[in-house]
Amino acid sequence: TYRVVALKNGQPALAQAEEKTVTANGTFGGLVLAKKGDYVLPNVSVALFSQLADSVVSTHTANANGELQASGLIYGAQNQFAWQTQAGKPLTNATFSLSLAAPQVSSQRVQYDTTLQPTTDTTLLKNMSLATTVANGLFFNWADTASFTKESSFFINVYRDGTLINILRDVTQFTDYEGTPGKHNYTFTAYYYDLAGKKLYTNSVDRFDQTFPALTAATGLAAANNGDYRVRIHWTYPAAAPVDQFIVERQIPATDTVWQIATLAQSGASYTVYDDRGYPGKTYAYRLKVVDMKGDTTLLGTSNALLYPTLTTATVLSLATAAPAPTSGAYTVASVTSTPFGYSAWDGVQFSNGTETVSLVKAAFQNNAGTYSTSLYDPAMSNGTLSAKIYKHTDEGLYVASDALSQSVSGASVPGGPTVPTPATPTLNTTDLGIPVPTFTATTDVRDRIYVSWEYPEYTAVTFHLKWRAVGTSAWTTVTLPNEQRSWLHQSLPADSIQYVLYAQTEENEKSVDQYALGVARHY
Repeated sequence: TYRVVALKNGQPALAQAEEKTVTANGTFGGLVLAKKGDYVLPNVSVALFSQLADSVVSTHTANANGELQASGLIYGAQNQFAWQTQAGKPLTNATFSLSLAAPQVSSQRVQYDTTLQPTTDTTLLKNMSLATTVANGLFFNWADTASFTKESSFFINVYRDGTLINILRDVTQFTDYEGTPGKHNYTFTAYYYDLAGKKLYTNSVDRFDQTFPALTAATGLAAANNGDYRVRIHWTYPAAAPVDQFIVERQIPATDTVWQIATLAQSGASYTVYDDRGYPGKTYAYRLKVVDMKGDTTLLGTSNALLYPTLTTATVLSLATAAPAPTSGAYTVASVTSTPFGYSAWDGVQFSNGTETVSLVKAAFQNNAGTYSTSLYDPAMSNGTLSAKIYKHTDEGLYVASDALSQSVSGASVPGGPTVPTPATPTLNTTDLGIPVPTFTATTDVRDRIYVSWEYPEYTAVTFHLKWRAVGTSAWTTVTLPNEQRSWLHQSLPADSIQYVLYAQTEENEKSVDQYALGVARHY
């Protein structure tokens, strides 16, 4: 059920709301096996029991290969199901849940309590081989036989150390990629049914003390400056050595602080990852981990340590001579050519008039024949200096370049309106807990209102706490805003100049460093 509520200033604005219930469509897929012997049971009919409804909701029949499929299962938000015999007897390993988060179940084995009388057929698994070591696994094969080709499908149950690990059908080879390094005992049980589906033929072969190999190593793991102010991590891994995925982590060697920067599915033999969220000037190494086919994670190696490259404002921007604006105030133009504009090593520009700072994202730049530019404008400046620094969001907070580009202006006209006081900055929380810090601005040129906005990494889960007070007063009013909100419009102002403080707070009540901005409403 979804509920939609209109918000204004982060608060519910309307009393009415609409609710809509979504009809879910769940699916189940699995195999029906004999409880004794783990034999696949073809053509068995079973009943699906809903524990929420306390009744049988449907009946289903496994196909000739014992495969049980059920679709279109209605479960509302969540439901618990169980498989039963047609007579209502619960089946072992037959309970499963469906929910909006997990609407399907696959590869479940449903055990049916029945008695089978198998007949031995020694032609099955003829000339079964000893294990052959392959990359990240063990390979077994056996001869094809003629006896089962006239009958049902040919099934093979594979056991490792007494545990059923796979059920094969109509094949003459198997590779185990999910063992642990060392000695293991394997048993292969092959079987088939006669045409009537009544008589079962079977044979088992043991292959004990087979040595499972160690995980294949990665080669050539190295980290380097990519030339565009980010780090390139590269390695090779044999395509013939199956794994589930690779994990790349950034590490501070001195403290062993780690950030995961990428996961990659196996594809080919050569891999490259780029790190564009490191903090410039810090020393990092990069760890490569692998998730093997059984789901275990192993460290394959750690790269060389290196300084994360530092991009300066002067490398990216040029700043035009400041001049009076056509209507009022002063402006300058920040420009960047296409190559550095494409760098992921910076996210925007902090523009300052000496008393307050405004952040502009890359999207504020306009493309003109390969040169991207934006105007930095202060409608209230008659004399002063306009400056710009590039900034970047990193996994360790906001990075602002140490160098600034500046241009001075004098003699610009300013609009009428109130004299804007420059109050003292309030006491701010400066405790750095490693939580990303918002990039925060408040307008100084909007008529009769103030618009505050901020940037924050999308992957975080926080609430924003915005405090404000009129200049000259001491009491703060606090507004709590949700994670997805990035702006707030302040209307019905108690004064023309308002002080604002913003911080982010995690679910563990950890707070970011406070950010301060002064907002001014104009009366044109």
